[in-house]
Amino acid sequence: MKLKNLFAMMLAVLCAVACSKEDNPKTPEQEAAEAIQGSYSGLMAMSVSGTSAGESEMTIQVSAEDNGTVTVAFPALGTGSMQLGAFNITDVTVSAADNGSYTFSKESFEATAGDITITGSNLSGTISNGEARITMDIKPGSMPMSITCTFDTQAEPTPETVLADKIAGEYTGLMDMSIAGSSQGSSEMTLALAAADDGTLTISVPAMGDGAMAMPA
Repeated sequence: MKLKNLFAMMLAVLCAVACSKEDNPKTPEQEAAEAIQGSYSGLMAMSVSGTSAGESEMTIQVSAEDNGTVTVAFPALGTGSMQLGAFNITDVTVSAADNGSYTFSKESFEATAGDITITGSNLSGTISNGEARITMDIKPGSMPMSITCTFDTQAEPTPETVLADKIAGEYTGLMDMSIAGSSQGSSEMTLALAAADDGTLTISVPAMGDGAMAMPA
């Protein structure tokens, strides 16, 4: 008799759980958010007033939230004065289209990259068949002009960026110095070439010369 009662209690619990799930179905927004969550690798291109400010390859993370929105996490991007730490954009709305793709947007937002506050606007994007494209305008700190950022999983690096990456590295050789054709000595040294996101190179030259011809790095 006790065994029958135990089975009856277990059956009642299972029915209660099933009914609870049916009473709380997922919203279309929650289903859309869960459908697009994951990692996406592509190229982030930045520009200011239509002028390129560099590009870099990166992986972003899209995470579904319980309220049917998503959080988009961006890694650190840019170089030099255009460098930003990693930051997240929360409460991005998502909707499913009839063709199987998904769109998401956020008219304005604030995010924090390290100790810098980012003010953003016009975030919009699409995800279809595992491919993503996102555009947005951001203003880091007190920067007066917006940086337009475009992330695209199908974009390819520009030839300049590819070339700069190929020749970046250290080169050891002999540095000769002369004035008006008169030799002022030579010394062995190593030059370092570092590629920037805009396809240019930074050349680091060590200290060289002696006496009046001495030059710091």
